[in-house]
Amino acid sequence: MNMQNIILTPIAVSDLVNLIANEMDSRMAARKLNPETTLPTPEPDKRLYGDKAAAEYLGCSVLTIAKLRRSGQIPFYRYGARYYFIAQQLDAALKHEARRFGELRGRRATNGK
Repeated sequence: MNMQNIILTPIAVSDLVNLIANEMDSRMAARKLNPETTLPTPEPDKRLYGDKAAAEYLGCSVLTIAKLRRSGQIPFYRYGARYYFIAQQLDAALKHEARRFGELRGRRATNGK
């Protein structure tokens, strides 16, 4: 990459989130028009046993999965003392929450930081 072509401008977090969401929407629309570039869909009832498997599937940390599970933001099931997740339900839950990613919540939002 040529460093001379980079221009840095200040941007609000909400504007950045909207820009990313719009870019993702346009890329998804382009994939629908060109089916050769679509990613394979997961198996309908593919189960991910444990927080570690879900974290590997989503590409995040185990602590993030535990936090999302405890807060009820992702669906999960119990099998005895273990948790399991269904891949398609994780994708649907996080797609629904994607536009809320990056919003300030709670005390930080009221402090103006």
